[in-house]
Parts: sequence; C-alpha cells; structure tokens
Amino acid sequence: MERCPIPLSERCRGQPNGEFEAVVYCRANGIYPNSWQCQLLPSPPYVHDPTYSKKPPDYKISSYTVVNNGAVICISINGMGTYCLDMAASYTWSKVGNWTLPFRGKVECVPELKLWFGLSADGQQLAAADHSNLDSQPQIMDACEELINRPEEWRERPDAQIVNIFLGLKLL
Repeated sequence: MERCPIPLSERCRGQPNGEFEAVVYCRANGIYPNSWQCQLLPSPPYVHDPTYSKKPPDYKISSYTVVNNGAVICISINGMGTYCLDMAASYTWSKVGNWTLPFRGKVECVPELKLWFGLSADGQQLAAADHSNLDSQPQIMDACEELINRPEEWRERPDAQIVNIFLGLKLL
C-alpha cells in the first residue's frame, strides 16, 4: 500500500499501477494447485476527489488497520477521512467518516477486548481506543504511562510503527 497513491488523472490511461495490492491465498480449483498470488486492489475513492489531485503529498495515509479477521482494511487520511475496503466479498471501498483514527501508522485490532492499540498521532505514545463502533471518531482511552517518560536514548522516530508480538497468545 502506497502512503500517497497517485491521482487517477496522473496515471497511464487510468490503469491501476500496483500501488494497492494484497497477497492472497488461492485454493486449488482442479487446474491450479493451492498458491499465493498477488492481487491488485481498487484504489481508495479519495484519489478521485479533485482536492486530492491538487496536493496529493499532503494527503498521506496516516494510519491503517485490519479488522474482522482480515475481512476489512481501514485507512485514515488527514484532511480526507477514514475509508474501509471490504476484502471478504465485494472489494469495494466505503467512507466511514470525515474523521481519522487517532493513531499514526499501523494499528493493531484486538477484537476480544474491542480495542485498537497503536502509537498516538499526537505524541507517539502507546495508546488504546475503543473499536466497537465506527460511526464516530474513536477516542484515545489512555496512553501507557510507562512510555510517556521514556529514557533519553528512546528517540521519537517519524516513521515508527507498532509491531504485534503477541500472535498466538490467548487472553484469559
């Protein structure tokens, strides 16, 4: 996923250029064996907006997440809003609001807790937000106090990302 997709007006004949794609596992169909394949996905709808084509570098994807066990991809773009891509059935985008997720970069969804975890957009602190409802902008519930007063050698990085190291653990 490119953080700043190219506006449709600047593409070669309006064709997709691989800026948004997924690696999809395809089951055997009698002719081809099980395999992983690269699949081009539709560009987010905001690239059609005339405002976007005037200043695309200002409209970078600020945060992104996957919800519903990979069935939906959500992205937030400052100044444009939050969009979700239905990966389970229609491969279509929908705008869920003019707001953005309150995080920077990758956001981890923990459905058992109905929470998103990520680095806050306004300070890069580990934070959580309620994800039970996408009808309005999620609010940061609390930043982890242990990381607010970081040691000096922990420098803030503009491209910092959260990494999920808890795969496979079950909540009690």
